[in-house]
Amino acid sequence: MDESTVHVLLIQPEESNTKLHSLISQQSRWCCQVTRLSSYETALAELVANRHDLYFVTHHLSPQTGLELLEQASGRGFQGQAIFICDQEDREAGERALQLGAADYLLN
Repeated sequence: MDESTVHVLLIQPEESNTKLHSLISQQSRWCCQVTRLSSYETALAELVANRHDLYFVTHHLSPQTGLELLEQASGRGFQGQAIFICDQEDREAGERALQLGAADYLLN
């Protein structure tokens, strides 16, 4: 892994807004490589592999939720820095994500 590049994994459904992806990709403070996944199983495998520097996990995945993804990943050795993204009215999901090991959460 190139140490001068921040490797970010963005886990969100395909139909989701790409605003976050664009925001991360266009920042100028560091070189950032963003990988976007929408498949739950592929995302779980990537979380467990611990290959990225930062992970953004959306609550609304299909068929499982982002909370279920974090729970399964942490049970399989995931130790990365995850930022959980949930709806404004769903702070409880954000708090639960913190309990499951997320570093923080964002209200969307």
